[in-house]
Amino acid sequence: MLDTFPNYSRLSIEEQQLWMRLKQFNLTPIIPSLIQENSWSLEFTDRVILEFKKYVFLSVVSHKRLSPSQLVDLVWHKFLLYTKLYWEDFCSYTLAQPFHHHPNQGGDDLSKYQQMYCNTLTCYLEILGEQPSPDIWQVSMGSENCQSAPTSGSWKNTEIDCITFQIDLN
Repeated sequence: MLDTFPNYSRLSIEEQQLWMRLKQFNLTPIIPSLIQENSWSLEFTDRVILEFKKYVFLSVVSHKRLSPSQLVDLVWHKFLLYTKLYWEDFCSYTLAQPFHHHPNQGGDDLSKYQQMYCNTLTCYLEILGEQPSPDIWQVSMGSENCQSAPTSGSWKNTEIDCITFQIDLN
């Protein structure tokens, strides 16, 4: 697993420490069931778990409500079943805050979650400084589905340029 990402040096000391705690957090107990239930390889499972950790990191440091990809959400759902590991070890010690799951209710809620997903992809590019993995985030660049996603300057300032993403929600 990579220690850092392209924009790592732009992070505050506290954000770097959070990333290191997330990176080191052991999710081994959920790996066998993820592999069995989803027919994933160990390598792919490790990659999706890393993307889950990145999603959590983005959610915490951006202070925005974000939405995970479907595959990242599968990891989160499985992790939630391990209540002590999730609430006591992960939320209390690693994050030092609760990290709640807010499921999509469908209907009008869907457009809200689509925008939150766009926000996630924007934060991914802005904060991490790299493109999301298309096979995990179901995204390809250059469509008009997500608009007004900032791509220049720091996520901590107000300069905004736009990039567009195509999201495969099926």
